[in-house]
Amino acid sequence: MFKINPDFCYDNPLSFYFDASNFPNQELMNECYSFLESALYINELERPKFLNAVWFQCELIMNSHSFPDTFSIYFDKLQMDIRHQHSMLGFVLKWFGGYPCGSHMGKYEAALKIVEEKFLSLYPNESTPEKDFCLIDQNHPHDIMHVSAGQPADTIRPIQKGSSFAHRIAINFGDLPKFIIQKAIYGRFEYSRLLDIESYSKWRYEYMEFLKTIPKQYRLTTIKKGIEYGGKVLKYHQASCRNSGLCPLEESLTRRISIAEDLLEKSLLSNEDDISEQQSSSITSKEFTLARQVLATNYLLDYAGVKNVDITAKAKFIQFLTGKQLGAKSIHNTEIYKKLRNPFPANEAALTKDLQFIRKYFEELGLTPILAKINKELGSKE
Repeated sequence: MFKINPDFCYDNPLSFYFDASNFPNQELMNECYSFLESALYINELERPKFLNAVWFQCELIMNSHSFPDTFSIYFDKLQMDIRHQHSMLGFVLKWFGGYPCGSHMGKYEAALKIVEEKFLSLYPNESTPEKDFCLIDQNHPHDIMHVSAGQPADTIRPIQKGSSFAHRIAINFGDLPKFIIQKAIYGRFEYSRLLDIESYSKWRYEYMEFLKTIPKQYRLTTIKKGIEYGGKVLKYHQASCRNSGLCPLEESLTRRISIAEDLLEKSLLSNEDDISEQQSSSITSKEFTLARQVLATNYLLDYAGVKNVDITAKAKFIQFLTGKQLGAKSIHNTEIYKKLRNPFPANEAALTKDLQFIRKYFEELGLTPILAKINKELGSKE
C-alpha cells in the first residue's frame, strides 16, 4: 500500500493529471501512468495519490530551488517506505527531464541533484525498473520533457493508451482488436519486474490464460506481433541503457520474448491455430492428464497415511510434483485443488479409463494395497 505524510501530498483527482491545460505533455503523463501499472504494480485506486505526491515534490522544488541546500531536510518527513520513495523520486526526476541531472533541468538542476543523489542511494548496488525508466531519453534528447511544459509540434507523437513505448516504435498490428494490443502486447512486452523462475512461469501461465479468452483467429497473430513488438522495445531500450548486458529489463524482455517464441514454435509444429491446450510448463503426453495425476497421487498419499491433512497442502505437493499451474494466483483456484476435492468424478466412463490407466503403474511398483483399492473401485463400476 502506498503511504505518505499527507502534508507532502495533494488531493487532486486523476483527471487533473490528464488535463492538457494542466500538463501539456500528455505523452509523458501517459507513459508514466502506464509504468505505474505495468512495472510498479501500484493499484488503480492508489495511482492518483502517487501522482499527487510526485507533483507536490515537483512544485516544492520549483518554489524552493533557490535554496537547494535546505531541500534535503524534508526527506525524513515523507514517512514513506524505501520502495515507494525510490519510485516517487524517480518520477520527480523524470518529470524534469530525467537523470543524470544536467542543463536540460535549467534553474532547477541544483535542487534536483539532491533528489538524484537520494534516489540512487536508496538502492545503490541494485538495478531497478525506476533507474531504467527515469533516465534522460537519449533517443530524443531535444524533446522538452518537463511534464508541465508544452512540446514543439514536430516532436509530438500519437499517444498509445497503456504503453510506454508504442508512440516511439513503428509497428503495424493489422486487424488486431485494441483490447488485445493493450493487454497481450503492451501489457506483456514492456516494463515488468520478473526476478526468478517462478515469476517467469507465472508470466507464461497468465499469458496463455489470456490467449484462451480471445478468438482463435487472433491467437497466432497476437504471439507473432508480441514477439515483434518486444524485439523493437528491447532494441529501443538498449540504445539508451547505460547498463546494457547487465540490465534486468533487458534480461526480462529477452526471456519473455523467448517464452513467446517457444509457444509459437510449438503451435506451428502442431499445425494448430489454437495453442490453448498447451500446458503452461511443458508439452507432455495427452494421456498424462491432470485428473490422472491427481488421482494417482491421492492414492499414494492415502497409502502413506496422509489423511487428516488440509487439501491445500496436498494440492501444493501435487503442483510441485507435476509442475503444472505454477502461475496460478491462488492454489484454491487451480484445477488441482478442485479435483482433489472430488477425485472420483460423476463421469463413470472417464473415471474407469483413468483408473485403468494409473493401475499399470502401481502394478509395476508392486503396491498391492493400492491395487486392491483400484480393483475394488473398478469392480463397482463393472
